[in-house]
Amino acid sequence: MVHRKSARRCLALSLLLVAQVSCLDEDYTYVDDSLIHEPRVTALRFSVVNSLIHDDPPSPSDLAPRATALPLEEVALDVSIVDASGPMSNVDIATKIRPVWLACLGQTPSTELLPQDPTECFMRNMPTDLDHISACRTPSVAAVAKSGVPPSLRGICRLEGTAEVRHTVPIAREFIEDGSLLVAMIGSRPGASSKGCADRFLGRREFSRTCLVAHHKLHLGPANRLRDVLDAQGLAGLKLEPQGTDEPGPPDRNLRIAGFQIGRIANVGDPVDEVLKGPDLVEVAPDGRFHATADELYVLHPVIDARDIQPLAADESDKETREAWWYYTSGSGNRAVWSDFEVGRWKLDFTWSSGARLSEARAEGMASGLVHLHVVVRDSRAGVGWASFAVEVR
Repeated sequence: MVHRKSARRCLALSLLLVAQVSCLDEDYTYVDDSLIHEPRVTALRFSVVNSLIHDDPPSPSDLAPRATALPLEEVALDVSIVDASGPMSNVDIATKIRPVWLACLGQTPSTELLPQDPTECFMRNMPTDLDHISACRTPSVAAVAKSGVPPSLRGICRLEGTAEVRHTVPIAREFIEDGSLLVAMIGSRPGASSKGCADRFLGRREFSRTCLVAHHKLHLGPANRLRDVLDAQGLAGLKLEPQGTDEPGPPDRNLRIAGFQIGRIANVGDPVDEVLKGPDLVEVAPDGRFHATADELYVLHPVIDARDIQPLAADESDKETREAWWYYTSGSGNRAVWSDFEVGRWKLDFTWSSGARLSEARAEGMASGLVHLHVVVRDSRAGVGWASFAVEVR
């Protein structure tokens, strides 16, 4: 699990700078409009693909992959990018966006009085350029065992990969003590250079709107299994000073969206529960299609696989949070982000119209033909999931 003291902040940190960036200084400029006209990074996600925890379910159909990792475990880092025609395939991401992936170790840990700056690790190692960044390495178990202490790997390194990256989490002093590894994906829209964008990022120079950047953080976890994993790798005598230990419990996992519930409403604010239980409720599978009437209002609700929802322990005072970020290629929505908490129920409903009926929206005319809608769901335990479907407006 994510360290309990940082559980409330984990959600905010997991959203790190998933945005288009128009400048890079001490602050970032965000584009939070949910209307999609050009390629947009909507989410990054870590998934453990080679677990060293012996009682982890071997089949991915049983539970979603873990979102937190331990040293020596292999993780996959993938990205969700959408454009006006829908979700971009891995082939399109590799050939059109051409991502450059960077990792950074040596983040200053959070305290109760001083929250963690999500960019601090990169900022501390700038300015530089891509040609001076070495490939990320994972020291061998034999070398670590011989030294008796985890090596220091502080600084920025480059990860190999395009639309998806595979990386073995290193036995690094910074990862064990700080509890996290920060990754940045830097890409470009067609006609621009990803290397040029990466050099601007690393040189702390102004970005153009042709550049895309997104950050995400891999948290160490479950920390209470760290020693078990290292012992099994022959590192029983390794001297450790981890940031904290987790209470026993299920590991933090990503989220799988099983489908969408869609109900029509007459006015904004109509009782959603009644709509989503009514006879006219429509259920759509991920990547499915829904037929909508022009300029009507619809409530959309992502259905999360129940096996991926982890209840809090009875004695935990912090409430777990979950948020849904919505994006659409046409029409209007009541907000880009929807989050709420009620005991025993997660409310992630979102109202959308093919027209401009929603006052908070920035719609550009009436939608017609095929409209793509995307949702990204994140929770405060580092879990991420996304899915899309299409609406055919009649």
